[in-house]
Amino acid sequence: MFVNLFGWLLAIAAAATSIAMIVMGGRWQRIEAAAYAGERRPWWTA
Repeated sequence: MFVNLFGWLLAIAAAATSIAMIVMGGRWQRIEAAAYAGERRPWWTA
């Protein structure tokens, strides 16, 4: 049951991200670029 629920949550998160990319357009690109640019990089890129 929990595996099924986890799968649904991942699918919903992926769909929400895709919809946000479509709706926000260029603003989404600026947000994403700001997250990866500069001195303070996310911990997972180190």
